[in-house]
Amino acid sequence: MQSIHRLAPEDCKKIHSQVVIRSILDVIRELVHNSIDAGASCISIKINLESLSVCIEDNGTGISVSDMGQVGRRYYTSRASQVETSNTLPQELTNMMPPELTRSLGFKGESISSIATLCSKLVILSAVKNVVHSMVVDGENSSCLINLLLEFFMVKVPTQGSIIIVSRLFHNVPVRRKYHKEHFGKDF
Repeated sequence: MQSIHRLAPEDCKKIHSQVVIRSILDVIRELVHNSIDAGASCISIKINLESLSVCIEDNGTGISVSDMGQVGRRYYTSRASQVETSNTLPQELTNMMPPELTRSLGFKGESISSIATLCSKLVILSAVKNVVHSMVVDGENSSCLINLLLEFFMVKVPTQGSIIIVSRLFHNVPVRRKYHKEHFGKDF
């Protein structure tokens, strides 16, 4: 009989991430929520089901250079520190909306970290007032890789807002990858 032992930290991280992100639809929902929370009025979603890759492009406020290093770290968030977050929309609009729609959509600081754990590359390009910066979460920030992914999804470097590219979702979880290939193929 084998003795009880603690799982490796990397295995714990992968298991926890699958609780937050169960499907490609969860990835899209979480990234669109981030775009909405960033004040985006235009959001473009591109999906490649063959590689299980996603590109979300928005015209939101973008991510500042000083915050970029915190993106993708578990439990780091730009939202209020409490579950009840403050309103982010103009008062005229919030007066006409139900209270549950006026709060920030994201706050836990888990989605980007979980997505990064479950994909081969997570690339973020963000522009604030025409100043563009990029990063690869948990990886080397390679301009060749970034250019290749931008070309693959046919997007240009933003002048305002963000582009988030998720490459090869579930590459390290064969069961989830197989499930997506079988169930999301042509019917998506």
